Amino acid sequence: MSSYNGTISKIDTAGLTIESSVKVGGALEGMAIVDNKLYVANSSHPFHVDPNNSSISVVDLTTFTKKKEIAVGFNPTKLVAAPNGEVM
Repeated sequence: MSSYNGTISKIDTAGLTIESSVKVGGALEGMAIVDNKLYVANSSHPFHVDPNNSSISVVDLTTFTKKKEIAVGFNPTKLVAAPNGEVM
């Protein structure tokens, strides 16, 4: 994950190479995985916070594509996957 260019990357751990990347948002923070979906907290820009860019991106891990973006309150930083499958 990179906070500066807004992408997350799938890494081949055997060859230590980047297999693919997907652009998800601004300053990336916490992540959680539920039901083969990666949830990423986008907290806006690291140097000038814009409350209009705060969101949670949802990435399908099978296709490694962004499926949706959920608008949330100002500056999300942490995500938690609950045992019942909810993301908080």
